[in-house]
Amino acid sequence: MMNRKIGATKDLIEPKQEDFKIFEFNFNMEHTDSVKERKIEMYKFENLPQVLNGIDDITRYWNGGWYSRDNESENFATYHHEFVFYTKGLNDDDIRKAFNNEKITVSWTNNKNEQIEKEYNISNLIEFSSNN
Repeated sequence: MMNRKIGATKDLIEPKQEDFKIFEFNFNMEHTDSVKERKIEMYKFENLPQVLNGIDDITRYWNGGWYSRDNESENFATYHHEFVFYTKGLNDDDIRKAFNNEKITVSWTNNKNEQIEKEYNISNLIEFSSNN
């Protein structure tokens, strides 16, 4: 399933193409048959416009989409988010800081009925490329 939202540049002062970056996020989990049950939670990740627009008083989130495949009958799950955002005036640390409270929690039960949980902070996983 792909959802999309579109922004407008009318409120920006002299926007240029290089003022916009593409953020691509991929989360994949693969496991053996010993995993009986899994649960993946992405806190607030569905609220990307609020996360990015909360940096300052400027509309940062522009447009984007996402899809996921997480069927319990399969030994994998995948989540993909991709969006364009306005980065003029922001450095890499500002972008990381916006994601400080964004976490992914993965929990599963193994065949010994042990509950295992791992948490990932998205700001620690961000890598920057000069291509976008």
